[in-house]
Amino acid sequence: MDLRAGVARFDAATGLSRLTAFPFALLTWVGPDGFPMSASVTIDAIDPSAGTASFAAPAGLEVPTDAEVSLTGSHIRPQPGVGYDERRHVTVWGRAAGAAAGRMTFRGETAWGWDEADIPFPEYLERTVGQSRRYLADVSRETGRSVRPQLSRGWL
Repeated sequence: MDLRAGVARFDAATGLSRLTAFPFALLTWVGPDGFPMSASVTIDAIDPSAGTASFAAPAGLEVPTDAEVSLTGSHIRPQPGVGYDERRHVTVWGRAAGAAAGRMTFRGETAWGWDEADIPFPEYLERTVGQSRRYLADVSRETGRSVRPQLSRGWL
């Protein structure tokens, strides 16, 4: 467990094994323009022991094979009038490779995730305060102005 981040870090085999619990995944990468790109993919096969997963290449998008990409599975259940529960996610980082007939193969390298059944949401928030403060300090330094969290008017 990375206590500073509030998430568990684990090897790719464990991450891919956990990814099998989700019906689809979000494939994410940095596009050639430097902006994040993502596409929903249905994973056809996952072999945690080999560290691989395969899926159809997203239509009309170029997934880099020379840079890091990630596969994320997540779940959240709304509770009307209360909020949410059953929150969990896993992200596996690695590389994608083209395969025959519009297919892609992903080879995982590392993974991380969080499951509300393991760490309750209030504890998760408490653990991530330091990370949030460091992020805002970095953004403030980069932009040359103070950047602080604030709620939109609709929440006030």
